[in-house]
Amino acid sequence: MSSSFHRTVAPAGSTPVLLVVWLVAGVCISGALAQLPEAQLPDGTSYVANRVVVMTGPETALLANEFAPDGLPATGIVSLDQLCRQLGVVRVDPFYPGNLRRPKLAGLASRLRILTLESGRNAREAARVLAADPHLASAELQTLPNLFYTPNDPNYGDQWYLPQIQAPEAWDFIRSPQTRHSVVAIIDTGLNLEHAEIQDNLWINEPEDLNSNRRLDPEDINGIDDDDNGFIDDVVGWDFAGDDNDPQEVHPHGTGVAACVSAVTDNGTMGAAIGFGVQLMAVKAISDHGQLVEGYLSMLYAADNGAQIINCSWGIPLFQEYEQAIVDAVWAEDVIIVAAGGEGAALTYPAAHEHVVAVSATNQFDQVTPFSPYGEYIDIPPE
Repeated sequence: MSSSFHRTVAPAGSTPVLLVVWLVAGVCISGALAQLPEAQLPDGTSYVANRVVVMTGPETALLANEFAPDGLPATGIVSLDQLCRQLGVVRVDPFYPGNLRRPKLAGLASRLRILTLESGRNAREAARVLAADPHLASAELQTLPNLFYTPNDPNYGDQWYLPQIQAPEAWDFIRSPQTRHSVVAIIDTGLNLEHAEIQDNLWINEPEDLNSNRRLDPEDINGIDDDDNGFIDDVVGWDFAGDDNDPQEVHPHGTGVAACVSAVTDNGTMGAAIGFGVQLMAVKAISDHGQLVEGYLSMLYAADNGAQIINCSWGIPLFQEYEQAIVDAVWAEDVIIVAAGGEGAALTYPAAHEHVVAVSATNQFDQVTPFSPYGEYIDIPPE
């Protein structure tokens, strides 16, 4: 996609199924975000070294984008602001930069803030201190989950998994155009928006499709947030890693996942997909540096903008309260999250969260793969 499609997040107040997928396969005007400072927990789990995500209780309100008389960012909670001064917090940002229109999602986002620490501060220690504030339900790290491998089989004859899950029998009852009403958000590395097997199944944000041709083209780019969701010209989705409207894949992964979900099927080229004609919402959560930093933020966008299913082919072995709260809010809006179960015996999140469909794997001989996880949290296990 041409760089002319780049747009930043709109300022606040600006005017400007039933389908079960058996798979898991501050604003930056310059485009891509700089690589975030990264650190690791003793078990190897990666997190952003200078950020803490705080979540208040349901009864506690936070100010948005406010500053104290000393010029430092403020939350509106006296005890929390005092701790922020002690810990060297230099920025307080909303967790979600747009305008959430679904009440349960908006209610949760209003309780979340990202605190950025000055250089040299320890986010783990800051989170521990902040968690003691009685107004907070949690103070946790912003993790960097890992992508999980997904195969890319170009020909239907090689796609052994489709007959194995009885996809051809399902297609006898429902296929495109019946499946066209379903929207699956692919939260991943982005999509190859010009790929012949993806382009015709891309989700289109209708208020932003100015010429109503169900295509992303220059005529749609007017620099206005036409649907008032806080994101300018998000015609096919959003790049949360780069803060722009170009969710184009750089690191190969998302397109392969999307092809498993809904490559254009019955068109005489390449392979087939269980979704047949399901619409694919492109939500890029992984930076061009390879850091998956905006996975849960992306869930809020996908749910608020009409996705019925969210696919997460990534995970990390660390539970965090605010991430579960986001999953709960998405679930409360009748949106299904499907996630890879991970590898080995360790619990993997988001798959192990409540209200997530966790999927494990078999091989072409219908045998459990060596890396398949086990446990009660796996909802679709290998037989």
